[in-house]
Amino acid sequence: MKRAKKEGCFLLQLTTDKRRPDAIRFYEKIGFVATHEGMKFFSMSYNTKYLYFIFKLFS
Repeated sequence: MKRAKKEGCFLLQLTTDKRRPDAIRFYEKIGFVATHEGMKFFSMSYNTKYLYFIFKLFS
């Protein structure tokens, strides 16, 4: 976060999941604020395997 600020970044955004209350508490503790709930649409397209991989990687 310090490096981002030093480089002139004015917004850091991350995603988490309601099923990860410890992560949410941690992010809030270091200054992040919940802003919205997202929506996703998963289809059987080319990106499905990639999206599933990313989902599993960060779950």
